[in-house]
Amino acid sequence: MKTIEYPIKEIVRFEMDENKIWWLRYNYEHPSFPSIGKKRGGKSVSNKKGYMDFVFQTTYFCEGNNFSLEGNGDGMIYRGNRNIVYWSHKEVLGYKLPSLLFPYTQTEHFFEVLDEYGEPYPYYGNPDYKKYIEDNNGECPLPLPKDVKWWEV
Repeated sequence: MKTIEYPIKEIVRFEMDENKIWWLRYNYEHPSFPSIGKKRGGKSVSNKKGYMDFVFQTTYFCEGNNFSLEGNGDGMIYRGNRNIVYWSHKEVLGYKLPSLLFPYTQTEHFFEVLDEYGEPYPYYGNPDYKKYIEDNNGECPLPLPKDVKWWEV
C-alpha cells in the first residue's frame, strides 16, 4: 500500500513549556492533517493507515531535530496517562497523538523521567539539564552537549 506523504514541517512545531519540557504541537486545522475516517464505497472506514504514516513521518522529523517522540511511532497515547495504545488496538484512533518530546544528547541518549501519572517532572527531573538551561538563559540549544552523562541522575 502506498505511503501517504505529509508536509510535517507545516503541521507540527516544537514548544518548550514553563517547566522546560519539550512538546510537539499539532496544527489540526492544516488542510493536510489526516482525518480520523474516510468514505469508501458509501461506508465510513477508519484512517488508521493515514495516521500511522503521519505519526511515523512525525517521529522521523523529530529525530532529525534531536528529539525522541514518546512511543517512537508505535501508536497513540492513552487519555488518562502517557501509556502507548499500539496500532494493533482496535480503538487506537480514539486516543490522542503522541506529543511529549525527549531531547537527544550527542551520544544519542535521552532521559525519560516520568511521575506516577506518566507526566514528566520539571526539567525532566535531571539536574544537569536544569543547569544547562539556566546556563543558557532559559534556552535549550540542541543537540545537548556530549560531555555530560545526562542519563545518570
